[in-house]
Amino acid sequence: MNLKYLFPVLLISIATAQSTTWIQPNPVQSHFTWMDALDRFESHGNVVTIASLAAINGPFQDIQGEALHPEIRGLAGISPDPDGVWTRLPGHHWPEWRSLEAPPRFRGASGIWSTPAGKIFVSWRLSHTISEYSIIDGKMHMTAAWGSPGRTDGQLGEPVDIAVSVSGAYYILERLNNRISIFNSNRKFQKAIYSSREYPLHDPVAFTLHDGDQHWTHLRESFLVVIDADGKRMVKLDMTGRVLAVIDPDFPFESFEFRQVVTDYYGSIYVTDLLNQRVHKFDSELNYLVSLGPDVENVSLRNPEGIAIDNQFGQLWVSDSLGVHYYWMGTDTLHYRAGFSSLKNAVMGRFQVTEPAYVTITINNSEGELLETLVDSRKLLFESMQFEWKIPWGFKSDEVELKIKLTPAYASRRHFTKLVQQTIFLP
Repeated sequence: MNLKYLFPVLLISIATAQSTTWIQPNPVQSHFTWMDALDRFESHGNVVTIASLAAINGPFQDIQGEALHPEIRGLAGISPDPDGVWTRLPGHHWPEWRSLEAPPRFRGASGIWSTPAGKIFVSWRLSHTISEYSIIDGKMHMTAAWGSPGRTDGQLGEPVDIAVSVSGAYYILERLNNRISIFNSNRKFQKAIYSSREYPLHDPVAFTLHDGDQHWTHLRESFLVVIDADGKRMVKLDMTGRVLAVIDPDFPFESFEFRQVVTDYYGSIYVTDLLNQRVHKFDSELNYLVSLGPDVENVSLRNPEGIAIDNQFGQLWVSDSLGVHYYWMGTDTLHYRAGFSSLKNAVMGRFQVTEPAYVTITINNSEGELLETLVDSRKLLFESMQFEWKIPWGFKSDEVELKIKLTPAYASRRHFTKLVQQTIFLP
């Protein structure tokens, strides 16, 4: 599900601190750039519960009249009241959200999936049905509907979510049957992932497929991430249903209500949390990284549910009761520590990043003049980086400026930079 980039937004965040020991420069650091790229979902005042992406070419403008990239994609979503599939397809200007012309009266719109070519798939929980759509002449048309209710293999029991692989295989999460049913590209049943002693799947809410065969992915591993227990649990499964990872105990929220989940180019996992009004980010092994929400970049999410991601350019879309919002995917320090070591007579430090980045580390004097470049545009994934600057013999100054510049590895690197800057006093 790819998406070309919008009009650039520049943000440079500077964290400062002064200490002669290890420090954490700023406990609340900025991670994303907020931009209300779309106006409110105004059809009947309904929330777009799940937002997805459809490939449609421009050119067009955003709601502020700013020119956007001519190959930006549109959005598709579902609304629970009334049940329906809605699209926002670009023309010269962004149109309003529009429902399908004469939509079929399916009930319980719950899950949506789209492909880069603009094919859209929707699961209808209460109708036990899957519907498929294509964009033809700028309009969305249903091309197929299938599924029959029941508990036997090949039937569907309250399909709450759907994913479709590059090969065309269907993965369908069934709430009533507590299973994931897998069909081939011809919609023929192949197998199912059932609840087991190792993984007692129950009351599933949503899931996603990270497809290792997708063009825009760095992580060539295929896996599933499932939210169940009515949003109180999230696990990573391999394609046979074996548990690979669960949320680590360092996750700082004791209670949560997860709603929707997606993965990005690096296999990082993003999930909306209705209870805490946030979007949480985990690495591909479900180790917690960072959250987007209240008090971060002055972002205020109201009942966030739907989420979609652009794996080519690194942008995030989140739907809540205010509308559909757009973010650059920035990067920041994680577990940052830096200071002077009297034992080694050196400035030392280490950190991780919340998103893969190009890292530059410099030591400057108090007037800002460069003394030494320790690291120059080195690409850092999620591993820790350590650095050290030996104090030169005869160095006279009693302080230096440490600067760490983080530039995202996505195309957003042209628009977003994080600068961590610290004054370090020397004995």
